Amino acid sequence: MLNNTLNKMQVMPASFFNLIFACIIAGGLSFFQLILSLAVYADGDLSLADNMKRVTLVKQAVRAPQSLSLMDRRDIEILLRTPSLKREELAVSAWHYHGESCALDVYFNGDQSQPEYIEFRALSMNDGINAQFEQVDQATWNDQCLRDVLDAQGVNTPSSVARRPLPSWENPYRS
Repeated sequence: MLNNTLNKMQVMPASFFNLIFACIIAGGLSFFQLILSLAVYADGDLSLADNMKRVTLVKQAVRAPQSLSLMDRRDIEILLRTPSLKREELAVSAWHYHGESCALDVYFNGDQSQPEYIEFRALSMNDGINAQFEQVDQATWNDQCLRDVLDAQGVNTPSSVARRPLPSWENPYRS
């Protein structure tokens, strides 16, 4: 009986062990990617579950800004946090977020959980800058506006990280 069990163990193909090893490596890489994403997008005021959801929401919103219209109130609060202005009127609730160059307005109708309307709009600027924005198509404008609002809310996006200056070893006091 013992010899029969040993023979079965010896017959196990090496590809089986390679598959197990590959699954362990893939799982470790996925876990590392999750930890790295949490380090970039996490908010100390949110629970771990909400921070994990926030990572997904940030990636979804950056890929497709119009996906905000499919999110519910709680998801928008997790993603963008507290609006700079919250206005309640008879049947409409309006949440206002702003960045340096644009604003994002989210309108809810009554007690509905999903927004009725989302508007990306430029803040009032001089004619030269307004002319530059008129040349950009709406999808590109929505993308830039959302990234601007996320950046103002303290959410790092790939574009906000890319704008940061690289550290330098040069002495600024040397002439």
